[in-house]
Amino acid sequence: MTFLDTVRGWVATPGPTVAVDIAADGVSAVAVTRAATGVTGHAHAPLPAGVVTPAATAANVRDREAAAAAVRDVLGRLPRRDPRVSLLVPDSAAKVSVLRFESAPARRADLERLIRWKVRDAVPFGLDDAQVAWDATAPHAAGCDFVAVVMRRDIVEEYEAVALAAGVQPGVVAPASFGLLRLVRAGGYPAAGAGDRLLVHAAAGYNSAAIVQDGNLALYRSQPGDREADLADLVHRTAMYYEDRLGGAGFTQVLLVADHRAAQAVTGRLAARIDAPIVPLHASGGADVPAAAAGALLAASRRAA
Repeated sequence: MTFLDTVRGWVATPGPTVAVDIAADGVSAVAVTRAATGVTGHAHAPLPAGVVTPAATAANVRDREAAAAAVRDVLGRLPRRDPRVSLLVPDSAAKVSVLRFESAPARRADLERLIRWKVRDAVPFGLDDAQVAWDATAPHAAGCDFVAVVMRRDIVEEYEAVALAAGVQPGVVAPASFGLLRLVRAGGYPAAGAGDRLLVHAAAGYNSAAIVQDGNLALYRSQPGDREADLADLVHRTAMYYEDRLGGAGFTQVLLVADHRAAQAVTGRLAARIDAPIVPLHASGGADVPAAAAGALLAASRRAA
């Protein structure tokens, strides 16, 4: 399991040309060129309620065959098949921490022990039964930050089993919002100059918010909820933390992904709290291209030097 734009293996070796995004309300797939320079096809299939029920501490895939059938459906509508796919899963299936250290151990084994010690109290399950992925962001004056993603091993295996049942080999497994963050890093949004950006991901069953400062992930939060009030609460708490703890001077953009609900209502909630342009985040190729899946594939070759 790996994540985000900082994973060097995605850049050093050829990655999959197909990504599959499994959500509570449907499955999406995107195919890109061999050089990962553009989208060549995309498809979406709805899922009946209850087939996938995202959670960090309980079974997620309630009907493997129904989920696999949806994956086969979307893959069958792409211009070509790839035996290996990048797999995106709901944010609420994982726990994400941004860890800040004044200094970090030089030895990787010592650093891994420190990171696992830091995240152990942030997850509602034992780390012996989990997969922990992490990597560093760019250094800064206050020290160094690390992004850690933790998922229960059996939940990772549930999603991998869906891909295998659909006839493809899962490669990278990552939360959906990390595909969106890769898209942000790759420039998959209207440019607004330098400054801090807020990413808001309103998905089926949960909402996520992430703050990007100087191109790095500075804060990430995800919580269950489907109501507009749930989203407003998350955005309010995120904005307060940004102002009080991160010394934020104001967002230059709010990047919004809200596929499953009325974008106008979500935009209204955001506009009432944050004085910044609210811009739909989408991949090149059009607003109907699944943004998270596209970001998982395109960003590795398009990221800034």
